[in-house]
Amino acid sequence: MDRGYEVYEFKIISMMPPEKWAVRFDGHEGLVPMVGWALIERDNTTEIKGMIAAECGQILPCDCFEDFLCYEPTEMPISVV
Repeated sequence: MDRGYEVYEFKIISMMPPEKWAVRFDGHEGLVPMVGWALIERDNTTEIKGMIAAECGQILPCDCFEDFLCYEPTEMPISVV
């Protein structure tokens, strides 16, 4: 079954609020709120990734999703709730 995303192995080292940032996905009208920015460890390197809430309560990096386009600044913070 194609879920539209593929989870890769990563470890969250730290997280911070997304402030005035959101995510844009192809085929989705409008911006999607982020859970936060995370410093992650993956393949023996560290990277900063935007994180979103996925199905079953998972917190995943945005680039796991096939239709991820970009991060976009917003006028004000967008709530996940």
